[in-house]
Amino acid sequence: MDNCDSVKLLCGDVLPILAGFPSDSVDLVVTSPPYNFGIPYDNHDDRMPEDKYWAWLESVWSGVYRATKPCGRICVNGPLEQPSTGLWVAKCWDTLRHAGWKYMFVITWLKSIKEACHAWGSFASPSNPYCRNPEEMILVAYKGERKNPANGRQPIITPQEFIKYTSGVWDDVYVDTSRNAKRHPATFPKELPERCIKLLAYKGDTVLDPFCGIGTTGMASVACGCKFIGIDNSPKYVGIAKERIYGELTKKEP
Repeated sequence: MDNCDSVKLLCGDVLPILAGFPSDSVDLVVTSPPYNFGIPYDNHDDRMPEDKYWAWLESVWSGVYRATKPCGRICVNGPLEQPSTGLWVAKCWDTLRHAGWKYMFVITWLKSIKEACHAWGSFASPSNPYCRNPEEMILVAYKGERKNPANGRQPIITPQEFIKYTSGVWDDVYVDTSRNAKRHPATFPKELPERCIKLLAYKGDTVLDPFCGIGTTGMASVACGCKFIGIDNSPKYVGIAKERIYGELTKKEP
């Protein structure tokens, strides 16, 4: 475990690590889990049998539910569909609901991808066409009560940001094309978790990412003045996360 006053990075299997968390200790969960699409992660089988995959993911959501405070929230970024089995986002919501989470709202991320997204299938024929939908969704749910009173905490979000982020469709957050996108096979841009944190947390809150990868949610948490706990089973990714998050902390130091 690497830690400082505001950041903890834990390397290992997510389920036993979550089992050791104190109950009601996290304010907000922001994450993007493995999609089970066969992505070549450093230390994870992304081709699990479907039943095993969804049962495992539900166990993770149960673990973070126990660790989250009453009135806490969770944001799960994922694809709209899974080409071979249908609506990924619907199945993911079922696992969240079974774990105890209550639906709050959903945000559509219209990924600004420059390359063409055609799939075609039976080209120029109605025989068996296929349309590829590159957009992703952010499922937002809560524990206990929907309203999360400030109780002396200060908002992070500005009025202008609040108006913009509550539109429900984010079409101006661009896919990560930086060098960090080459250090992990499934990154999202820092602005995505940063918007979630500003919209749903207060300054000083504790943010958890149980699939923290190379630490993008951690960087966003630090930038927003929040504490961060990240979990990943890859020592390689945790090392990169440490480098990136502590770099963000250094930038914030006077």
